[in-house]
This record gives sequence, C-alpha cells and structure tokens, in this order.
Amino acid sequence: MKKKITWVFILVLFITNSFSAVGQPLEIIPRMFDRWDFNDTPNFQQLKPPDRNLLDLSKKGVGGVAFSNIAEPLGIAAGKPLSLRYNPLKTNGNRLEVLVGDMVINSGLYDWELVPLTRYVASNSWACVSLLGFPNNSDSLALFQNAFDKCNLKVDDINTLREIIILRREPGVIDIADVFFQALDRDDSDDETFETTLITAIMESEYIKSIKKNDPNNYETILEQTLKNTYEYIEKLFNLSENDQKAFIEFNLNVMWASYNPGMGNTLMGINLLLLDAMFVAGGQNIPYIVDLTKDIPTLRGYNNIPFNPASPSSELLQILIGEKWKWGTYIFSDDGLPIHYWINGNKINFSGFPYYQFMRIKTDGNFEYIPEINNYMRLYYSEIKALNPVIFNAAERWCHWSALFRAVEKNNKVSWNSYLNSINTAYPYNPDSPEQTRYPVPSYKTPRLWMH
Repeated sequence: MKKKITWVFILVLFITNSFSAVGQPLEIIPRMFDRWDFNDTPNFQQLKPPDRNLLDLSKKGVGGVAFSNIAEPLGIAAGKPLSLRYNPLKTNGNRLEVLVGDMVINSGLYDWELVPLTRYVASNSWACVSLLGFPNNSDSLALFQNAFDKCNLKVDDINTLREIIILRREPGVIDIADVFFQALDRDDSDDETFETTLITAIMESEYIKSIKKNDPNNYETILEQTLKNTYEYIEKLFNLSENDQKAFIEFNLNVMWASYNPGMGNTLMGINLLLLDAMFVAGGQNIPYIVDLTKDIPTLRGYNNIPFNPASPSSELLQILIGEKWKWGTYIFSDDGLPIHYWINGNKINFSGFPYYQFMRIKTDGNFEYIPEINNYMRLYYSEIKALNPVIFNAAERWCHWSALFRAVEKNNKVSWNSYLNSINTAYPYNPDSPEQTRYPVPSYKTPRLWMH
C-alpha cells in the first residue's frame, strides 16, 4: 500500500495546483529576466466552435484571457455597413481606417497590436493566452532543465521526467488525478482491489465514455490502448527516484505553462495578456512585480508612453485574492456576459463595455461555477483594479473592443474582411510553421513558456 499512499499525496498536490490560481509563491524576483528567460516556441491548442463555452475554457487549461463578443452599433452607426481598409503607405498609427457607411474613421491602432489582433480574430478562437497550458513535445529539454534549475531542484533523470510531465496531458492517457481519486473512492482493501477499481475508473472516465458514445466501432481498440498508455505512465511514476519524485511534485506546484493563440506568440500583446493573467496568481503578490516588468519594456507609442502611478491593492481586494473573504478556485479575464457596443462621436469610434476578472469555484461534482459575489465586486470596482497597472489594462481593453469590432466585420461583411486580411498578410508575411520568418512591425518580444510562482 506504500505506493498508493505516496501517490495520494502527490495527487493532492496535483489537485491543488491544477484547480487553484493561488499557491505558496517563491520569493518574488525583482528583475524581469530572472524569471523570464524560459523562451521556447509558443504552442496553443486552438479551440473552435462549438467548443467555445468560456466557463469550460479554464477547466480545459486554455482560458486565462478570452474575448468572445461581436460589437453592436449604436446611434448613427446603427444600420450602416461596416468595413475595414488598411493602407501601408500611411504612417504607423494611421494605416487602419474604419468605414461606417460613408464615414471614414482613423482607428489610431499601431501595427504592433493591429497585426497580432487581426491574426487572433482570424484564428476563430476566443482564447488568447493562459497560464493553465500544458507542455508538449516541442518543448525542449533545455526548457525543462532551466525550470528545474530555477526551482533549485536536483534531478537524476531529466529525460524521463520530461517524458512523464508531457505524457500526463497526451491524448489517450487518462488524467492521473481523475483516475486515482475515482479509484480511491471505491477501494477499501488491498492493492489487487485497487487495481480493479483503477481499471473501472478508467472505463468510466469522461474520455472513454465519450469514445463509447461517439465512436463505438473503435471503442474497444481505443480502450485497450488507453489502458496500456495509462498503465505505462503509472509505472514510470512509480519508478522515479526519490530525488525525481520530489522534483516532479515541486515542479508541478511551482511552474505554470503558458499557452498562446497562434497569432500572439512572440508579440508584445502576448506578453501583455500573459501579465494580465498572472496578475492575481499567488494571491496578488505578483502585482508589484508585474508593474516593474512593464517599466522594463522600452517605451512604445500606443502602449506604455502614458504617465501613471500604480495603485496598491485595497485590503478588500486582497482579502478576495487570498481567499479570506470568498473561497475561489480559478479565474478568467473576459467579456463573457457583457455586450460590447460602438458608436461614432466626431471622427472617433467609441466603445462601451469592458472585460473583467471572473472568478470560479469547483463544485463537488468537479465542475466549475461562477462566483457572483466576487464577480459583482470585480465589475463594481473595475477602476480600482485597472489602477493597479493602467498600461496592461488599457491594452487589454483595446484588444477586447477592437476584436469585437473585427468580428462584426467578419460576420457582416465577408468581402471587406477577406480584403483586409490580404492587405495585412501582404504587408506582414506570416508563416506559423516558421516563426523566425515572421516579420513584425517592432522587434520580436520573446513570449515566455513558463511562469514560476
């Protein structure tokens, strides 16, 4: 029974790490590149309709920041055709024009945000960035080694550790936490019974039940392969050395994986939204650190060339963040449930509605639900939260508003949208399979793959 007890402890740590954005943080490192030297090829599992429920996004590990709205017109904009026009010959910040009927309006967007914004909308995915991502086979051994070194962990067999960490989220391997806890709930005797209940738990997992329902012809083959994969994974876990068991636990407790929409890797906006997602990790202790990070980024027009004195979080806000007032499990930053409208005022497009943090708790059945007490506070005191770092939140608001407007064009004026995409792709050729060949309007910003907390 020793193995079972050991892995119960490990799995409790898994659950703590997987479903809560609050943890015991490591020492807050004051300099940007002390924590941000984990650079690797960004990866993002794109979600497309009908898999767009924002509440499910966080559970699936890709929902840190997600925008879903299609902007609706108000006032004189109502009923008028909406289109986009990009002119690369104009100065940066004046190249995108919005046509509302016969009115031509300068967007004021700079290409550093316009290009990734366009590719984000064109991806047909609502999710932008998340710290609840998963490692994959494209993540190099050096990336893992750097992470273990930063955590001051001694590792005996880094190749096997990397394999196990990746394997946990590979298709055809049942989530180890779900399987073991189901098995433990059933088991009341010896290891033989535990093995039997483990098989039962795998067969009754959501993954296998879905295969049985939707792909009955291949059910037995997939079940057999899943049992084989899961048992191989468990055996690898059992055979880890004592050092590597400790490293495995600490790594999963202290390292979060960043995932990016395909159009946002290695862009300033990707970094900005990652900071937004990380703002409340570890109960808000990241806030001063994140403010320092934005100061380290060179001044760029349309981003951080604004004077501001970052506010300190109120005691009320901190009580929420560290869970003293309401217990919460995770959060997303999104515009879910709040309409976005646009209207014309003079020669400017104005927007109403804003994204905000939406907190969730885990129910006894393992599903998530929104927490209205916290979320109402987040809406009511949004200006206070925004004051924590106006640079980050201003950029996020623009991203939310303009993505909603772009979706309105995409939905209602396909000809204009396709013409606009061609203009952007001509001005900035993009090859997602060869990111180094992508030409951006500003020097490439390496988006980190890992975040330590």
